[in-house]
Amino acid sequence: MNPPIPNPVFTGGTGRSGTTIVGRLLGQHPEIALTRPAELRFITDSDGLLDAIASQRHHPPLILARAGAAASRRMARIRRTEPRDPTAPADLFAALFERRWFPRIAEANPNLTPTIGTRAARDFAAAFRSDRQRAARRLMQTIVDPMARTEGRRRWVDTTPPNASRADEILDLYPQARIINVIRDGRRVAYSMTRRTWAPDRVIDALDVWQTSMLAAAQAIDRAPTNTVMTVQLEDLVVRARLDTYRRILSFAELEDDPATRQWFEENVALERSRPDLWERCLSPAEIRQLNEHYDQVIDELTAAGVRVPT
Repeated sequence: MNPPIPNPVFTGGTGRSGTTIVGRLLGQHPEIALTRPAELRFITDSDGLLDAIASQRHHPPLILARAGAAASRRMARIRRTEPRDPTAPADLFAALFERRWFPRIAEANPNLTPTIGTRAARDFAAAFRSDRQRAARRLMQTIVDPMARTEGRRRWVDTTPPNASRADEILDLYPQARIINVIRDGRRVAYSMTRRTWAPDRVIDALDVWQTSMLAAAQAIDRAPTNTVMTVQLEDLVVRARLDTYRRILSFAELEDDPATRQWFEENVALERSRPDLWERCLSPAEIRQLNEHYDQVIDELTAAGVRVPT
C-alpha cells in the first residue's frame, strides 16, 4: 500500500456558504483531487469517524437549531456531545460505514468494490481497540487516498460543510491538514437553505441555523492550532477581491498558482453564480424587513461572542 497522504485540505462552513465552489477550485490544481463524492460525510456525520474516535455522539448545529433559536444558542456554547459506551463506537461506525456511507463512495469510484468496503470496515473495527487514530488514518488511506493517486495527484480536498465545526478534531487526525472555513452573508445563506429539503422552510428559522453553525465553527477554530484554519468570505472570492482572495487560498493551501486553475477560476467563479441579491428579489417587502431586523440582531450576538462575521 502507498504511504498515507498527510496533508489534505478540508473546506467547511454553514452549508450553502460556498464550500463546494472553493473545493472545486482547489480540485482544478494539478496537485489536488476533489474527493468523489465531493462531500465524503462519513468523517463528520453523527456516529461518523470523528465520533467513533471520541466515543461521543456529535449534535450537528441543524439539530440544535430545530430545538428552537434560544435553546440552540445556549446549547451551542457547550460542547455538542454526549457520553457513549466506549466499547461500541468502532462497531457502530464500521456497520454504518459499510451500509450508509461506502455505497455513495463506491458509486462514484467503481474501483472501490463492496469487498474493499467490507474489509476496510472490518479492519477498522479490529485496529480501533489498540490505536484509534491509526485505525482511522488507515481507513482513509484505503478509501480516500486512492481517489487522488488515480488522478496522479498528491493530495485531496473534501467539501463536507461540518468540517469547519469540527476543525479541531480533524486536525487531531491530520495535523498537517489545512481547513478553509467559508462564510457568506447570512441572509443569502438562509434563503438558499430554504430551497433545500434538509433545512427549515422559513427564512427566519434558517437564519437561526446559520447562526448556530457559525458559532459552532468559531468555537472549533478557536480550539484548533494556530495557522491551520483560514476563514474566507465568499463575496470576496466572487465579487469584491477576487484575485487577492484566490491567491490567499492557494497560498494557505501551500500551492503555487497554475494557469489551468486560474483559467477555471476566471471562467467559473463568477458574480452570477453567487446570486447575491436573490433573496431580495424573491421575498416580499415585509419579509425583507423582518429578515434584516433579525439579521442585525444575529450579527450583534455573533460579534459579541467573538465570531468573525461576513461584512
